[in-house]
Amino acid sequence: MVFVYKCSLILIFVFPMLLFGQDPTVGLIEYTDEVSDGYILFTPLSSESTYLIDNCGKKINEWDGLEPSNSNLALLSPDGSLVRSSFNSFYQLNWENELMWSFDVATLDLIRHHDFHIMPNGNILFIASKVYSYQEMIDKGRNPNGINGGGGGGGFKVDGIYEIKPTGIDEAELVWSWNFYDHLVQNYTTAAENYDQISNQPRRLDVNFNGEEGNAFDWLHCNGIDYHPALDQIIISSRSTCEFYIIDHSTTIEEAADTTGGIYGFGGDFLWRWGNQVAYGMGTNNDQKFWEQHDPKWIKNGYPNEGMITVYNNLYNYDFDGVQPFSNVHLIDPNAQDGVYSIIDSSNTFAPTDFHFTYSGEVVGNNMWSNIMSNVESMSNGNLFVCQGTTGEMFEVNPDKEIVWVYQNPVREFIYNQGSNPLSLSSAVDIFITTKYTADFDGFQNYDMMPQDILEDENNISAVCNWTVGVETFNNADFSIYPNPVDDVLMIESVNAKYSILLTDIFGKVLLEKNGSFNATLDLSGFDTGVYFLSFRKMETSSDYKTRHTIKVIVK
Repeated sequence: MVFVYKCSLILIFVFPMLLFGQDPTVGLIEYTDEVSDGYILFTPLSSESTYLIDNCGKKINEWDGLEPSNSNLALLSPDGSLVRSSFNSFYQLNWENELMWSFDVATLDLIRHHDFHIMPNGNILFIASKVYSYQEMIDKGRNPNGINGGGGGGGFKVDGIYEIKPTGIDEAELVWSWNFYDHLVQNYTTAAENYDQISNQPRRLDVNFNGEEGNAFDWLHCNGIDYHPALDQIIISSRSTCEFYIIDHSTTIEEAADTTGGIYGFGGDFLWRWGNQVAYGMGTNNDQKFWEQHDPKWIKNGYPNEGMITVYNNLYNYDFDGVQPFSNVHLIDPNAQDGVYSIIDSSNTFAPTDFHFTYSGEVVGNNMWSNIMSNVESMSNGNLFVCQGTTGEMFEVNPDKEIVWVYQNPVREFIYNQGSNPLSLSSAVDIFITTKYTADFDGFQNYDMMPQDILEDENNISAVCNWTVGVETFNNADFSIYPNPVDDVLMIESVNAKYSILLTDIFGKVLLEKNGSFNATLDLSGFDTGVYFLSFRKMETSSDYKTRHTIKVIVK
């Protein structure tokens, strides 16, 4: 396995205190030792590639050769493979960029869009729409004026959540599903069976909310999804209703279409909703919290503020009263007890009454602002990792609301060189969302994580950025490497296997090399103080070295 140092160990950071030459316009813009440990995965909308980079902006891996998609979202599986969406299809690629599996969800009579999530068991949970007929929506109590037109030719899209299990090389089994269509309420006509006052049914969606004709086809425009494994719950965000919803995943498919069943007893009805009380007949427009938000995510167990929810609040249609547009990122504390959410008695609305935390500030001299796309997630040190979708800017802000790291995507269908202006109107460096994985993520453990070159041609900050999150003596059943940090001699001892050994500097220059060794001593007494990379391959046959490992070595 690849050994990855933990933040709880001795921390050693090397970072630039002064810039030299021209300030970067692409790639790594700002770096401090407060950045969270991890690797960033992103897929530019105009690119055929997905990139994994480290905190210094140096490439770890690249998957390429796929057509740019309508969402360009890619995620890593626990085995290190990449799952990428492209139009209506999923593709799974191994670490070496070889196609393992693909699937077109149109075979399920679905229109896939926006977000998906890889489940702990490897299943894929995704947002998709089904198209319902004019009569089917009339039967659900939809106002006819909100059905025809809207580009749908009389059809009406309703979003849902679907879970597939990959099988074979181009097949998948549908193992679970849920759809808003089964959880609608309306006060338009008593002729439909789901008639009631909207405020009486806060766990159901008003079929006529946001019901104007222009929204007749793409009614809900759901754009974000997340899963909580301990609670077995799903959160889904609707840009059009300016709300997100939590539902029970423990249900069967039949229970998910009903109002009873599952761990929490409500079937597929909402366990919780938040962001726009008017959507369920409560409050006024002054109570609205979200405006076309994206990417709600639970904060992981063991992290600061675990159990809270992060969200990027785009504020696209908000009235700014002449003020330069801005977006917010928030933490919301639903104050759930064992996955059960409370309704405030005095207002008959879901708790809480306001955000737990809000950040809205400048990034490299401009207001944080993206009218579409974008995401935020909380990291293990309490930082918020944010992506501004329309500018391709990624940054981290600490709990004191200080920017501690900034990276500007340099990639569209080509790569911008340093000094160019990627934020011009024609730049097209947009990113739907990004994901940051901790260095001890399971998917990294069997692969070479040695940094390669940066993506752009040059970068002053990346050139002097040496990212490490601490070191300790390395031991496993096959070999030991010690001491680390090292003053002079580094010892490498193997029990039962030979290794080829390579020592490089941070730029990849080979400094020492040994082949076919059980044990080795590396004299580093003449080396400058700093970070080096020790890479070695285990001999699995008499002639082939297969498994590669890389660790950071600190010379004191």
